[in-house]
Amino acid sequence: MAADGFKMARELAEWKGKIKHAWAGVQLRAVTEAASEIGFHDSVPLEVDVTLNGLAPSDVRVECVVHRAMCSELTLPIRRYAENGHALAGVTYIDGETVLMAAFTAGVPNAEGVCRYRLELKPPWAGTLHYEIRAVPQHAHMTHPYELGLMRRL
Repeated sequence: MAADGFKMARELAEWKGKIKHAWAGVQLRAVTEAASEIGFHDSVPLEVDVTLNGLAPSDVRVECVVHRAMCSELTLPIRRYAENGHALAGVTYIDGETVLMAAFTAGVPNAEGVCRYRLELKPPWAGTLHYEIRAVPQHAHMTHPYELGLMRRL
């Protein structure tokens, strides 16, 4: 951050100011809803339109968080499942009942500044699941993905 006369730090500070100014106008709208029932190992496409309010698609990360509705001590936690050699691509393990699938891909914004983000949701578990879609600012040089404390949820 200090290299080149703190150039990167100044750019990050400018980017944060731009995000904080525009974030109030960022909106999410579901284009597709996941089916109420899918088979294990099946996938379902999710699409979300994001009003960027002047931001670039690369400034916004759209995430899907999947929660197990019911679990017992007999259920193998997803982290242990992954440690046994069954790792799932694009999945971050939050705890035994929750995973973050931040694999939405951004399209090209239209003339109104709305960008469609798409995810092929392939849940890591069978059974009753709940999912949440949310958007957060993203930048390669932030120290933590949620450091700005800004989020939009569907």
